[in-house]
Amino acid sequence: MSVHPERRAVRVARRAALALAVVGGVWAGGLVVFGGFDSEVFGVRVRSHEPLRPLIAACAAFAVFVFLGGRVRWPLPGLTSRTRRVTHALRAVTRWRPSERGQVLALSLAVTVFGVAYATTVAGGSDSYGYVSQADLWLAGDLRIAQPWAAEASWRSSGASFAPLGYRALDDDWAIVPTYSAGLPLLLAGAKAIGGQEAMFWVVPLLGGVLVLATYGVGRRVAPPGAAVVAAWLTATCPVMLYMVVSPMSDVPVAAVWMSACYFLLRPGTMFGILAGLAAAVAVLIRPNLVFIAAVLAIWPLWQAVSSHEGGRRALRQSGAFGVCAAAGVTAVALINRDLYGSAFV
Repeated sequence: MSVHPERRAVRVARRAALALAVVGGVWAGGLVVFGGFDSEVFGVRVRSHEPLRPLIAACAAFAVFVFLGGRVRWPLPGLTSRTRRVTHALRAVTRWRPSERGQVLALSLAVTVFGVAYATTVAGGSDSYGYVSQADLWLAGDLRIAQPWAAEASWRSSGASFAPLGYRALDDDWAIVPTYSAGLPLLLAGAKAIGGQEAMFWVVPLLGGVLVLATYGVGRRVAPPGAAVVAAWLTATCPVMLYMVVSPMSDVPVAAVWMSACYFLLRPGTMFGILAGLAAAVAVLIRPNLVFIAAVLAIWPLWQAVSSHEGGRRALRQSGAFGVCAAAGVTAVALINRDLYGSAFV
């Protein structure tokens, strides 16, 4: 029985794509374990040290394999029992179809791994310097940096001349204090206390993964499942997000916690109201100028109850729990402002 040429071509392409995926995966694993190689083959210099490139190639090849049908008829006859078991395992892998949640988890993990692999691990700008240096001050237990030598300068407001970006001078006691919001520095400080200096630069990539998951969760509550996966995919592949996820900046973290607050608030119940409020409190600590979002979210359960004409008491309890917990972030910002600048409103 003859095989149609198109089907034969697809089968050959599937086998080639799977072979490339296996070779790329093994190549990337070898580079991770052995650190790469640099040699000459027939007078041609061959070198490879970066595992991410063969890994990306392997993923692309596997995606082509799945797109083309994702199944290969393995030549089982004549194999030893051990080889046959391995072949059966490979057949199971190639027939596997990831679930919707599995796809989103893979996207979230990919964003986190990307962020950690390409993290800057330095405070290379005014914003990142302000966040990272403030984290060290929180760990030291004192947000004031004394600069008594600034008093020796003869010009007016000399203290401000020696305050770097992200800090302001307190001329009354010749010291400088941070001006950046405390939310992200506190998260960085906690990570450093647990995992050391390197862990500080894992916070933003981890929250990038949380942003993808929370986007999917919100999508599941307000749209069909397919739309939720598309939303998670667009978030994970957004160039701006991928650009910011490698830097110790507040853009991705504040988006992640606000989206988490939205997800929890879309689920009925007082406990979810508490979780949403805590997420909003962290968001306010990271970006106090977005505090009005908390007020909008507090109204959401009540609006839903009014529009559906049911669950009024439950919505009231959820909204109240959210408001109380979110107010903790506002209170923390006010206390920090009063301690550093003399007033809660400065």
